[in-house]
Amino acid sequence: MIKQYKLRFYNFRLVVFLLAISFIGIHLVGTAADYLRTRQLLGVIIGVVFMLLLSLMDYSWLLNFQWIMYGFNIVMLLAVRFFGSSANGAARWVDLGFIRFQPTELSKIIIILFFAKFFMDHEDDLNTLKTLAQSAVLLVIPLMLIYVQPDMKNTITVVILFCILIYIAGLSYKIIGGAALIAIPLAIIFLSIVVQPDQKLIKEGYKAPIHDFVIEHPELGDITQEVLEDNGYTFLVIAYNINKTDPENQEKLNRLAAYAKDKGYRFYGLSASAADDIRKYTEANQVNYDYCSTDEIQLKTIVRSNPGLILLRQGTILDKWGHRDLPEVEELQNKDLASYCLQEQQAITDRYLIYSLIMLYIACIFLYIIRKYKRMIK
Repeated sequence: MIKQYKLRFYNFRLVVFLLAISFIGIHLVGTAADYLRTRQLLGVIIGVVFMLLLSLMDYSWLLNFQWIMYGFNIVMLLAVRFFGSSANGAARWVDLGFIRFQPTELSKIIIILFFAKFFMDHEDDLNTLKTLAQSAVLLVIPLMLIYVQPDMKNTITVVILFCILIYIAGLSYKIIGGAALIAIPLAIIFLSIVVQPDQKLIKEGYKAPIHDFVIEHPELGDITQEVLEDNGYTFLVIAYNINKTDPENQEKLNRLAAYAKDKGYRFYGLSASAADDIRKYTEANQVNYDYCSTDEIQLKTIVRSNPGLILLRQGTILDKWGHRDLPEVEELQNKDLASYCLQEQQAITDRYLIYSLIMLYIACIFLYIIRKYKRMIK
């Protein structure tokens, strides 16, 4: 079950690249909120530990339990169907109390292992109608359970994985060619019909979380259209949970609000918190702008930082900032805000390019040391 590895045969290169990508991702996530960085870092640590442990296991031993894995996969997907927690119109998660996980992600691994073993067992009769029909039926059952969640992305992913597996297993080119001759014309016909106006083939499905975005001012009422259609600039402070907002940034936000009012720009706060909580916060921190009510999911869709700041013009987001990188008033003085935002975005792009190059350089140095070490122990 456990592989006997010699150190020089271990794939350190893959581990280094994985860690480099992971830490860049952690840094990017951390610009939105500190608690997200901590959560992602914990996830990476746990993932790396499991990766190292599983890499020492002989996965072929698991293939002896292919039907148990397949049955467990079906039960797991059925649990999502009947007991899964819903969000934004989709039930894709199972809540175990101490953790929430998405079974579809584990399902993809199980499907790979199951069909790898299945095609190995049917190597000699892979291209027969019986084997192809069996594999199709075995695929359709978990595939439909994923599709009805609904989860189109992973449905397509599983189909692609299956096609790759059966191709590698040795599917006849005659069958591939015949399937292509049928599928390609049908796909062209279907797409030509779908793009036609007023077609009824596809029913109205999932709506984006911000399809009914509303800004409700406590005194002026619904000001959504005024804000989205304004030819001038509008600053919006996003604090979806006012009770979790870090007040140390409030002084900077107050200065920005004073600057915006002096320039004739709109400046509002948006929150999903109760009116009483908003009133207590604004009084305690001497907030000099009005807070409006907006749905929490919509606010999190816009920016995850709490608080965050976005700059709008005619309904288009020109730039957004997390609470850690709010701009200073001095940076905005005597500048065209649109040009300033473009320069800031280019600076951020350049910064992350430099980070990536540094991580790549460190990875190359590490790989060079490993190679030298392997040569020494030979």
